[in-house]
Amino acid sequence: SNSDYLGESIEAVAKEPYARAMAELVVASLSLSSTTADLGHPPPGLAAGYYVWFRGLPAVTPAPQVPSEVPSSMVVSTASDLARVVQAHLGKGDPLPLGPALAAARTPLIRVDGYAQSASVWFVRPLWELQACDENPTDNDQPY
Repeated sequence: SNSDYLGESIEAVAKEPYARAMAELVVASLSLSSTTADLGHPPPGLAAGYYVWFRGLPAVTPAPQVPSEVPSSMVVSTASDLARVVQAHLGKGDPLPLGPALAAARTPLIRVDGYAQSASVWFVRPLWELQACDENPTDNDQPY
């Protein structure tokens, strides 16, 4: 996935594993307390994963931890930390050293189709969910 390629690029530039680079460059910069890409050292309070067996028996089921799946699927966080990341993307709160990098991550790079663009791992598209049901949801002139 694009996230995996991005992770490989970060490792090449930082000359260290993705989990360590993320801890230094993102987690520390945003003062996140419960976010990691290193599941060998999980954050406190990490929720257990559940799986419903035989269509009715929910049971705690450990997920496999495959290092090659970082960064696309093995980064864990809390709602509080994710809210902090969203606030940083929206430019809310204290000025952060990551501001220019976050702005670059939101800058569209390619057009996906007639309605959406891709910006790193973000999709930029009209906010159709805020329109009235009788409006055209594919109108390119709608605000983002």
